[in-house]
Amino acid sequence: MAHLESAGLVERRPMTDDRRAHLVDLTPDGVASAHDLITQRVAFFESVLATWSDEDMQTFATLLARHEGGAAQRDRPSFAALLSAT
Repeated sequence: MAHLESAGLVERRPMTDDRRAHLVDLTPDGVASAHDLITQRVAFFESVLATWSDEDMQTFATLLARHEGGAAQRDRPSFAALLSAT
């Protein structure tokens, strides 16, 4: 966390009701860096998946949907939700 903070990607703020805890927010540079990383990952996956057949893509979509359902049950953001945030 200290490395991200010193790089200007996040900032910590003490919580008002519990000074032992901190809130962590992305800075504008952190948001830009996260968007760049997501864009790079999407481009990577697009290049990998470009050679897949329609049948392979359907199988992958089915398995990804099953995985996403499991993520929702664990109260975590889904991969699709993270990608749509770009």
